Amino acid sequence: MGCCTGMLRVILITINLIVLKAGLILAAIGGVFFSKNFDLFPDIEEYSTDLKPVMIALIIVGSLLLLIGLVGCMGACTGKSGLLNIYIVVVLGFMLLEGAIIVLVLLKKDDFKTKIETAAEDLFQQYKDKFAGDTIGSEDVTETVIVGVNAGQWSVKCCGLISGATWWESNGKFPPGCCDNFDPNVYLEELQGSNPEFMISTCPNGGNVFDIGCIERTTNLVNDFSTIVMGAVGGIIALQVICLIAAAASKNSESVSV
Repeated sequence: MGCCTGMLRVILITINLIVLKAGLILAAIGGVFFSKNFDLFPDIEEYSTDLKPVMIALIIVGSLLLLIGLVGCMGACTGKSGLLNIYIVVVLGFMLLEGAIIVLVLLKKDDFKTKIETAAEDLFQQYKDKFAGDTIGSEDVTETVIVGVNAGQWSVKCCGLISGATWWESNGKFPPGCCDNFDPNVYLEELQGSNPEFMISTCPNGGNVFDIGCIERTTNLVNDFSTIVMGAVGGIIALQVICLIAAAASKNSESVSV
């Protein structure tokens, strides 16, 4: 029993040392950039205002992790019931929060997917009305829409909303962004020229056309992301259960010794 308790205590100390180190790193990064010390990274100084909320979040999360790791290490090393009780309560609170995250992911996954699909439908339909078909549409389309549709398809690796390139209904033509060798930077330069291409029949330089629609692709990505989030949170909860068991064992060990 004593051997098992000692092993659990070592596990608890090791885990909390990692947590303490992670908290220290996050808090230090947040503090350095929040104070606008951009000597090492001068290129991001112009974005300092936009980054401020992120830096504040890093400081808060880092400080919490630092505090939890410190309390956990001290409690495991000393076996003091007071410290271990605080640690257990805090870990239980985090477990409740993580459980809420899983529920939120499950409840909001479809809403998130619907918002993405609605935004994509609006952009894609504007592009289709303007450039697809036998005649060019009369409605003006901004460069933002043109770049967004093409870069979006290329980055997500899809073409059209559903069923791939056939969705465009343009006599076998499709936007350049449907090609796997599409280059957004080159395309931006072409848009500034006199004769940019908005619909093409084959990908240049032997490129391939994505054969899945963007709504289908988005559904797959959202499902994969949800699975990753829930798996990661589930793994963290399992680790926290081990910490709780180790903390309880350390408490009991200290009580017995007394």
